[in-house]
Amino acid sequence: AARRSQGVFLGLPGPAERLPRAVLTGNPLRPALVRFDRSALAAAGRRRYGIPEGLPVLGVLGGSLGARVLNQAVAGIVAARQGAPLAVVHLAGGEAAALAPQAAAAPLPWRCLPFEEQMEFFYAAVDLVLCRAGAMTISELTATGTPAVLVPLDRVGQQHNATGLAAAGGAHLVPQAEARTLPEVVGALLGDAARRSEMARRAGAAARPGAADAIAQRLLEAAR
Repeated sequence: AARRSQGVFLGLPGPAERLPRAVLTGNPLRPALVRFDRSALAAAGRRRYGIPEGLPVLGVLGGSLGARVLNQAVAGIVAARQGAPLAVVHLAGGEAAALAPQAAAAPLPWRCLPFEEQMEFFYAAVDLVLCRAGAMTISELTATGTPAVLVPLDRVGQQHNATGLAAAGGAHLVPQAEARTLPEVVGALLGDAARRSEMARRAGAAARPGAADAIAQRLLEAAR
């Protein structure tokens, strides 16, 4: 298809940049994420999930259907937490109902939901995200400047997405085969505010907020 096209728009850097007439534009995102302001939304985001002030917050995101390996990791992260308490905002997809009793019985705030329609509140509420590495998730992390631990799903090419953001310094990559290390990795990052701040800065530097306008402009030029 690329050989027959007038142009190819790419959401993320990677092997597809070798396609003819490829242009790296970034992925178009909802305006609320393009205009994202963490300081303006943080308090509302925490109220939305019932999170007490002063707690570090882990967000867990497995995509619209959830991710079993991430859902299973949350209990280990909660159990391994020592010292300062932790709050969890967990978007568990289709497994949310099954996990809800465990979340409710946890010794710390663990809010388990199937999905979130207004993701700007999710990103504003959390200090670190544990997630897959789908193209839209990577674009949302960079648009919001959110540090992340990425566990890519290799069979759909997420490894390239994760490697790019990790190489830029905006995320920490954990292969799925090493998921047992997630409690240690997540705990270390939640305890290191300086490193999270630097990861957030580097993630934000990788954002491409003008994607929708760039694509629209090129389509108009092609139609002339």
